[in-house]
Amino acid sequence: MIGKLSVLAAVTCILFVGAATAQRRNRTTAVPQPTPTPIQLTTDQIIGQEPGKPLVTPEQVEQIPDSTSTEQPPAQDAPTTEALLERIKALESSRADKYDEQQKRLLMNLDILTRAEQRTENLRKQSFELMEKEAAVQAKLDQLAYESRPEMINRVTTQMGGSMRPEEVREARAKSLAAEQAIQQKLLAEIQAARARVDAGLERSESLVEKLRQKIEKDIDDALSADKPTQ
Repeated sequence: MIGKLSVLAAVTCILFVGAATAQRRNRTTAVPQPTPTPIQLTTDQIIGQEPGKPLVTPEQVEQIPDSTSTEQPPAQDAPTTEALLERIKALESSRADKYDEQQKRLLMNLDILTRAEQRTENLRKQSFELMEKEAAVQAKLDQLAYESRPEMINRVTTQMGGSMRPEEVREARAKSLAAEQAIQQKLLAEIQAARARVDAGLERSESLVEKLRQKIEKDIDDALSADKPTQ
């Protein structure tokens, strides 16, 4: 009996010493672990839990990331040669589009200038034609005025001769000349009015042509200045 007690006491001492040694080793080598956030369970969840089913599944346990692992920001890749070429092509395309737009605007202004110059030439031609007509009608009126003089009417009547009523002949001649003068006066007034309108339009057209020419010259100078390389 005493022998059994001695053996039991020895075993107990050995277990105690081993436990103490293990505890000391755990104290020196243990790494502090982060405390997980406790999961809150309500009374309803506990009461309504099915028998044999755990209250908390492993997926519901909050996983604490390792504090030693640090996330590295993703490295930004340098632009490739293809990307740079695409950017250069896009820049050249935008410049080409701008150049084409400028050329189209210049061509459009040149077309407008050409049409305005043609209209100006047509108006100038009309003005010259009306001037010639006015001069012709005025010359006709001067001739009628000369023929309407009494001595000229008498001379014409005498040259005709053979008339028993010279007074009636002179009167008829005077009326005919007066009617012709009235017609020519009306025609002269119409020609002068038309010429005034044409001259006014010609003046406006010439002013427009001058403005367009100045604008186009300025646009051309600006385009040439933009094409010069910067020093």
